[in-house]
Amino acid sequence: MSDFKNLIFMDCEANGKCPSMGKLTEFGAVAYPSKATFHGVLVEHHPVHDAMGNLEAFERLIKGDRPKL
Repeated sequence: MSDFKNLIFMDCEANGKCPSMGKLTEFGAVAYPSKATFHGVLVEHHPVHDAMGNLEAFERLIKGDRPKL
């Protein structure tokens, strides 16, 4: 998987009981391998959880690391 030259990792947040039924509140993107970022807020809200580990998890996946189940 080290052949990847340009990838964009997206993360979307929504309110409601599940993301597919809720309203999109914000989104973010990280370019790989430059790690340039973009963050857009559509609706101000207070997040219930923090997803800051997404970039690290994505980099492990690109390197071929697999989570242990």
